[in-house]
Amino acid sequence: MALKVDILVPLSWQQISGGNHYNLDLADSLTKKGQHVRLIPYAHDTPYRPRVEPDFVFVDSILSGLWLHESIKAPCIGFIHLPKSFIKTSSSKHDRTLKEDKEFFASLDACIFVSRHSQKQALNSFDFKGPSWVLEPGRIKVGALGLEPSQDVSTLRLLNVGRLDDNKNQAEIVHWLGSYAHKFPKRSWSMTFCGPQCSDYYERKMKPLIEKYELQNRVCWLGPIPKGEVPKLYSKNDCYLCSSRYESWGIALMDAMGHGLAVLNTAKGGAQELTELAQGFSVNSPEDFSVYMEYLFNPKHLNLSKKNSYQGFVQLATWDQQAEKLLKWLETFQ
Repeated sequence: MALKVDILVPLSWQQISGGNHYNLDLADSLTKKGQHVRLIPYAHDTPYRPRVEPDFVFVDSILSGLWLHESIKAPCIGFIHLPKSFIKTSSSKHDRTLKEDKEFFASLDACIFVSRHSQKQALNSFDFKGPSWVLEPGRIKVGALGLEPSQDVSTLRLLNVGRLDDNKNQAEIVHWLGSYAHKFPKRSWSMTFCGPQCSDYYERKMKPLIEKYELQNRVCWLGPIPKGEVPKLYSKNDCYLCSSRYESWGIALMDAMGHGLAVLNTAKGGAQELTELAQGFSVNSPEDFSVYMEYLFNPKHLNLSKKNSYQGFVQLATWDQQAEKLLKWLETFQ
C-alpha cells in the first residue's frame, strides 16, 4: 500500500544546501518506490494545512521555532539534521531558545535522525522519549565517481566545499594552514574554498588571516559555482578538509569520499562517523595538522588514504536502500 507523506521544508529550500539535499534525495527515492510524497515549503506566515490528510508528516528540524501542529491528525515526525546547533550561546534575535527546541521535540510523535551522533546529541539535550530511527544519508549513484591514484604530490591540492560561515569555521583552516606554511615553507600546496558566504564571512575572518600569513598565492575562494561543476572540482583535488562544527553527517564530505579524496577533519566533533568510515584524520591542533599534512605528501600514504576514503564510500547504503529501511520502520506506526 502506498503511503502519503508530506515533507515540510524551509520556504527558501531551493537556495539552501546541506540538509535539504537529504529531504530531496529521500523524497525522490520514496517516490520511485510508489509512495506519494509532497515537498511543501513552509514558513510561519503560511501555516501548514493539508488538503488531504497524509499518513505521515515529516518536519525539517530547522523549522522547529515555526512549527504549529495542533490541527494535524497524522503522526508528526521530526527530520533532525543538526541538533547540536540548536543550543545557542549567541544573543542574536535569530537564535532559537532551548525552551522552543524542547517544545518542538515534545510535540513530535517520533524522530528520524541523520546519523547516530545527531541522535545521541538530541536525546541527551532534549530528553526526547518517543521512538526514533537513524537515517544515514544514502550513497549517490554517479558513474563519474571513483578513485584516481596520485602519481605526483609535489603540490598537495586541498579542498573545502560549503557555505562560508561561523558554523562551517573555514577561518580555522586558514589559521592552521598558516601555521603549517611557517613550519614547512618549502612545501607546495594549494587550498580551494567553494561556496557562498554569510555575513561577509570571507572578508571579516578569512581574508585578514590569508594576508597575515601571506597565503594569497596559495588560497583561493571560488564563491558559489553551478552544481554541475562541483564534481569536476572534486576530481582536481587530493584531500578534503572538513571544518563544520555541527555537521552531523556531511553531504560534501560524502561526495569527496566518492571521488577518492583523503579526509582531514578539523571540525572537533562534526561528521565523525564519515571521518571514521573514510579512515580519515581528526585534527585537534596545529601540530596534528602539520603531522598529517606531512604524511600526505608521501605519494604512497596519500594513495592509501584516498583508497581508504573511497572504500568507505562504497560501504554506504544507496538512497534506495535507505528509503526501503525507512518504509519498514514506518510500518511500526500502522
